[in-house]
Amino acid sequence: MEHEFDAKVRLVSVDYGDEKVPRSEKSKRIREKIGPLTDIRYSISHTDKYSVAAISRDPEVGVDIEHKNKLSGRKDAMDILFPKDCKIRDEVRWCLHEAIGKMEGDGLHTYYPIVSTEECEDETLLAGYKKGDTICEAKVKVRESDKYMLVWGYKNKQERRKT
Repeated sequence: MEHEFDAKVRLVSVDYGDEKVPRSEKSKRIREKIGPLTDIRYSISHTDKYSVAAISRDPEVGVDIEHKNKLSGRKDAMDILFPKDCKIRDEVRWCLHEAIGKMEGDGLHTYYPIVSTEECEDETLLAGYKKGDTICEAKVKVRESDKYMLVWGYKNKQERRKT
């Protein structure tokens, strides 16, 4: 499966079906699928059945895929790591924060408070978040099935503004 997003970011995935694949092998397989990693920005995520990669030539990208059962089991950790800083459904909150963290190069190691969200057409969400005293904006796709939550997108450099 491959999808483009605003012609800036491409999403590539691998479906492992029922095959039991070690985490390191998942990363290896998705890197093989996206090809040489020269002159591109990328972010990788995997869960039990899928590996996904967001790739781009210019903007910083982030992706997270999670099994919804694991998200519901992380509610306490989610509330500690990501206080309810705006009106985001719990299922989306973890993935959105992780995707933004990856865009910033930190993953879950740094908390970037989400200060605004705006739903757009075609499953797109604009999320304003604080990085120091600057408000940054991420443009992301939010896709979900009955079992999985997927958030992927890019940092919108043109929308930076001081608080």
